[in-house]
Amino acid sequence: MGFIPLPGQLSAEINSEGLEGFASGRFTSQAELKRFFEAHPQFPVCRHGYLTNEQVNRILTNPLYAGHLESKVWDVSLRKAQHDGMIDLETFQRNQERLFGKPLAPARADINADFPLRGFVTCGCCSHPMTANWSRGRHGKQFAYYICRHRGCDRFGKSVARDKVEGAFENVLSTLAPRPEVLTVFTKLFRKRWNEAESKAKESGAAIKLQSVAVEKKIAQLLDRIVESDSSTVIGAYERKVEELERQKLVLAEKISRCGTALPDYDETFRTAFEFISNPCILWKTGSLEDKRIVLKLALDSHLEYDWNEGVRTPELSLPFKALGDVCDQEKVMAERVSLIVTRHKPSRRAIITTNQLELRIFMPS
Repeated sequence: MGFIPLPGQLSAEINSEGLEGFASGRFTSQAELKRFFEAHPQFPVCRHGYLTNEQVNRILTNPLYAGHLESKVWDVSLRKAQHDGMIDLETFQRNQERLFGKPLAPARADINADFPLRGFVTCGCCSHPMTANWSRGRHGKQFAYYICRHRGCDRFGKSVARDKVEGAFENVLSTLAPRPEVLTVFTKLFRKRWNEAESKAKESGAAIKLQSVAVEKKIAQLLDRIVESDSSTVIGAYERKVEELERQKLVLAEKISRCGTALPDYDETFRTAFEFISNPCILWKTGSLEDKRIVLKLALDSHLEYDWNEGVRTPELSLPFKALGDVCDQEKVMAERVSLIVTRHKPSRRAIITTNQLELRIFMPS
């Protein structure tokens, strides 16, 4: 495998953020991860002064970054190394599944800061992603446009001003900001779940230990079958299965070792997330291209569709904003609903007024 020197503390933090971002889906391809690394001047590059695709792939596939080592050349199976990893083994395994599992659609290479919605905004006529370009006017002034290039579409070659599309999207983002009191309730619910997770940490540790014992039992059974078998094909299949189970056992052992450790500080963990939820439009207006692409992934659950007659259509929101929106809409409806039921009784007349979940019973003389 060769020796790969581990980077210093600063580049280690960049590596850790990049590897965890790839595992979580923040970076949907190696190309996006490469752009993230390149955005940090202090990140180590090759002797020619730039970061290669091979370097990025080597970072993703090298278990040294997870505190483990493995060598096919020397017939060394995956095992715990003497140094601490930048990421845990579970994150490393997720990255391998993403790399060698079902391939994802590659990220567009032509996405740049001038057109952050390129590939995300779709034509309302054909539903295909729109491209974008600069156009020079008769007096030499340049204008930015999003344009449909899907052949067969009735709007093929038609363009719309970039400011019109992105301005409408900013209006959508501005409506997502929840009311402060709703966000307060939201954060309290999260804190409650966080505290419950802390109290259940010991229970989860015991469950993981049982899983580890079950895996060890399966490994022992497969080893017995290998000894009894005479078929090289069967033995090879058993050995691959044992190797897979050994990896599972290492992941479980790492989880068990973390069960006794305290969880990270709640405020430190969720501060950035709640700042984003409180007003996603701020990150869109002030952030980098990468930040804007993150806003698209976190705020929306569908592409942004541009209708040539009506403009930008209301997109499908992601779960957090959908849940907060439902709460706000429900409160608005309940606040506006006022029902008055008057029934006459002798010797009194009763009126029941219901507004915003508050029931007032008024007894009036007949």
